[in-house]
Amino acid sequence: MLRMLRAFRIFRLFRFVPSLRQMIDSLIGAAAGVSYALVVLLIIMCIFSVLSVDFFSGLYSDCKESTSEDPPRGRDQDPEGVRITSRDLCFGADYYGDFLSSLYTMFQILTGESWSEAAVRPILNYFSSREMYKEAVFFASFFMVYIVVSSFVLLNVFVAILLDSLSEAQANEPAKPSEAGADGADDQKPLDPQKTEHRSLDASEVAGFRETIVTQVAAMVKEVDKATQRLGM
Repeated sequence: MLRMLRAFRIFRLFRFVPSLRQMIDSLIGAAAGVSYALVVLLIIMCIFSVLSVDFFSGLYSDCKESTSEDPPRGRDQDPEGVRITSRDLCFGADYYGDFLSSLYTMFQILTGESWSEAAVRPILNYFSSREMYKEAVFFASFFMVYIVVSSFVLLNVFVAILLDSLSEAQANEPAKPSEAGADGADDQKPLDPQKTEHRSLDASEVAGFRETIVTQVAAMVKEVDKATQRLGM
């Protein structure tokens, strides 16, 4: 089992690919904001799970109460045949029987995996087949509000947090050296005269500058004299 962890050594390549390293850094930087958004999403899921247990745990509770002489009671009241789930349980007890079952159903609805057919339409069929249309409309709105809040709003908040962290990581990335700097040459940029600092020279600096000029001029005169002597001028 420990040897199987060597498969994760592929993540070492992230250190050598700047774009991948930048993505990992942005994910780490967004961990705090994403965790807060996850807490909000979990609270919303828990609220709707508690309400679902109160509303739907008793639906189709008589799914197995039928005799061999009478036709199944679900055929007339439930033409879609959803009273008993594939796990041989009544619909309400299976999907919304307790808090954990209801919380998992809310997560299934959040992911969009057959949530309408498996978790919502049996509820609407239960009330509409009994001509309780107000309840059917209310509970349809109940699930639509949950979908809008959880999927369309909070999940987009996650994306916004990740994009903000990625843009911040790109802004903080150090500038790449120029080609001239990489080759060892100095980048000579024109100086801005407005930003150039001016200061006055003191007497010692002026005297030293004068002596340097005099020395250079005397050396040039000697070189000129030597050149004229060689040419016989």
